[in-house]
Amino acid sequence: MISSGVLQNPNNSLQSRMKSQAQRKARASEKKRITDAELLTVKESRKLRNDLEATQQENETLRKQIAMLSQATFSATPSTPKKLQPVASSSQLRKPA
Repeated sequence: MISSGVLQNPNNSLQSRMKSQAQRKARASEKKRITDAELLTVKESRKLRNDLEATQQENETLRKQIAMLSQATFSATPSTPKKLQPVASSSQLRKPA
């Protein structure tokens, strides 16, 4: 150290190198875990969004069908009732003796 002017690096010991390696691995695994969780969340949100769009399209189709049925029901003219024939009186129903 005195002759070269280069100071000793305390981070080059076996213990500190192993500690740094363990910290790097821990950070990498945590980052991967978080990234995987975010990907799952993104996939789930896409699936939910697609389900929502499909449901909205189905609702719109049903609304159109309801509107067409309502329009068809109200636009149909009711049939005119037939004239009722008078009912025979009880004297006409008796058999002649």
